[in-house]
Amino acid sequence: MQVERSHFLIPFRLDGQDRFLVWYSDEQDGVLLTDMGAVALFDSEAAGIAYAKAKGLSAAVDTSGTWDFDAIACWVETPTAGGIECNTFYNAWNLLGDIAASVGKPLEFTEDERHIHGKLFWGCNLPVVTPSGKHFMPAWPEDEVRTLADTLLDGLRLARESMGH
Repeated sequence: MQVERSHFLIPFRLDGQDRFLVWYSDEQDGVLLTDMGAVALFDSEAAGIAYAKAKGLSAAVDTSGTWDFDAIACWVETPTAGGIECNTFYNAWNLLGDIAASVGKPLEFTEDERHIHGKLFWGCNLPVVTPSGKHFMPAWPEDEVRTLADTLLDGLRLARESMGH
């Protein structure tokens, strides 16, 4: 039995532009592409929903807030351990990876990068995995801060290329 993909219209900010893309959840998460292989971008919720509908899909609007890639881009210019916000960085890392995989350029991660991704995950302190009364606050040595910045910078560069920025 095949499970139907769930599609979500995601608002994001990149290079001062507020746009939308359609992300989907499946065995391999990803984003919808244009017929030319670029990330399908929309200036409004209505345009994104209409695009999905024209493809025979139903897309729910993500209401958790705007994914601010400009804030990530600003941080990578002068990365500091104190500037790492686990939820924001973990979600950005995952979406950037989904974009890369969708355009056929999956990001390859080193063991160190996978370790950092895990620290971001645990630092999100999700209620389903964090024991009651506990809170994980990761320590970020300088080498991990630099690796995180380089990884996010690579993801942003690829996202910009695949979005025509």
